[in-house]
Amino acid sequence: MKTKISTNMIIGLVLILLGFTAGFLVGPHVRRINEFQNVMQQVAEKDAGQIMIHSEVLSRLRLGESDSAIRLLETTLDGEILSVDQKAKGPLLRLSDYSKKALQAAKTYRAMYPSISVKGVLKEVSDLKFDKECDSGLCRLYERKFPRSDDKE
Repeated sequence: MKTKISTNMIIGLVLILLGFTAGFLVGPHVRRINEFQNVMQQVAEKDAGQIMIHSEVLSRLRLGESDSAIRLLETTLDGEILSVDQKAKGPLLRLSDYSKKALQAAKTYRAMYPSISVKGVLKEVSDLKFDKECDSGLCRLYERKFPRSDDKE
């Protein structure tokens, strides 16, 4: 028995093939857009968290509660140190020079004001080197705490 192929069957078959082809070609791009949106959402959430912390710290400073503001910032600093450290131990991440410099700054601060939370985490981080001209707050604080011996020249 012969099956008669109608024009409608051919059109239907062509439409199905076109649908699969379009899905095959467009699918990866839609996936990339979704991945990009997820990454941007995570960045926005992190920024929102920073806004909340900054608002709270600034409020405490305006209220004259500097010790409380410092404790909040130090707690936040320790959390971020632990976060970067955990990410750096993963197989897919290599720390950028900026991240290394940030960890060096944290190590320098924590050398002056130790924290139990990150005690052993920063031992592998190299020391931060300051220039002779010391403009940053971290550098000035470090020099106040540990005066340079070569300043006597």
